Amino acid sequence: MSQLRINIIKSLICFFAIAALLVVFLRSLVPNISPLHVFPYIALGIFVFAFALYSTIIIRGGFNQWSINKGAIDPAWLWFAANPPGLDSFASSNTPATLTQDAINASVATSIACSVDIASACSVSSMDSGSY
Repeated sequence: MSQLRINIIKSLICFFAIAALLVVFLRSLVPNISPLHVFPYIALGIFVFAFALYSTIIIRGGFNQWSINKGAIDPAWLWFAANPPGLDSFASSNTPATLTQDAINASVATSIACSVDIASACSVSSMDSGSY
């Protein structure tokens, strides 16, 4: 069975479960109403909610992608008047050339340490993990 069919089946099961819960709730709230009269309104409400949720996801995703492509550090960059404290100095000091030189220096330091103490086990630490 394809993933699309599985997702459709799951969505239908969720739809009918939510509709059944709402029918039970409405029957206790208004006992003289028929479930057949309520079901179209429940279906319409669930459809409107799903459409609003889907539209929000599409619009926000497009905006986040647009803001990142325009050079934003974070999609929430319009919420703040300036970058966080220290970000500008960090970005200017960590140019790609500086990062490459730091990686070379770490590699040289590791190889020197390994060659000095051959009897002990050498472990190479990753610069991304934050441990040196």
